[in-house]
Amino acid sequence: MSAGPLTEHVAPQPGTAGILPADDAQRRPIQCSTRTGTAITTRALTATHTTPAGGRLHWLRAPLPLKVTKDSHLPIPDAPGQTFPLIQLARLALAQLGWHIAFTLPSTPTQRHPVITIHRRDNAWYFSGYTPDTTVGLTLHTPFGAPLLLGTETLLTDARASLRMPRAWRHECRIFLHGQTDGVIGCIERHPAQIGVTRRILVSGLCEATLRFFPPHDAGPVTAWHNMPWPHITGDTIALREHHTPHGLMLETTSPVTGEIRLSW
Repeated sequence: MSAGPLTEHVAPQPGTAGILPADDAQRRPIQCSTRTGTAITTRALTATHTTPAGGRLHWLRAPLPLKVTKDSHLPIPDAPGQTFPLIQLARLALAQLGWHIAFTLPSTPTQRHPVITIHRRDNAWYFSGYTPDTTVGLTLHTPFGAPLLLGTETLLTDARASLRMPRAWRHECRIFLHGQTDGVIGCIERHPAQIGVTRRILVSGLCEATLRFFPPHDAGPVTAWHNMPWPHITGDTIALREHHTPHGLMLETTSPVTGEIRLSW
């Protein structure tokens, strides 16, 4: 739904654009403004609505940083070094909902940002993306904790997942980490090793962490093996607590975990 176009767009120069990020306690709307002398012009605003079920909707209106000319078939983006990155406002709005997505730009603001998508299937979260500049890093955090993408190693920094992704990528994610602030966490799929076991996922590098797992709909009983010795047939287990969330069934370890966990089903 469109509220109509904005009639003006001023490209803010360095030091003239200000952002007021939302305060988590007061849920203030995001505002982006430009300053010309003593005049301040609002360029973007968000509105927040709480649904009867307890969810929240965010509406973002901001200038579109591109031009449409008669001689071109496609819109022409404005120069990245001369316009404010609208995508940053969208990420600030997502942060109010608990989804933190940030990019590490080692060089200049003109570097192209990754494109990230998330979709659901069989109670899993699938993260995929396109990284036009592979020197740009990716930092993720969700309302469930730091996501552990299957088949990767994740560097935890301030409890957030820091990743360096290839040009094009897609990873299944069923495990989120809560309570651990740093370290390198591995999340890889191992062979089932037993009759009746469909899959096993090994999570390593844990230190007093809580694991949150979204099992497949037909998974049946899930076992969390703790520091399982060779030949990885039996060992100690950690109990899992069920949470029926609006996003599907989530299993959570009942005590902090250090070392390795093999989730088996």
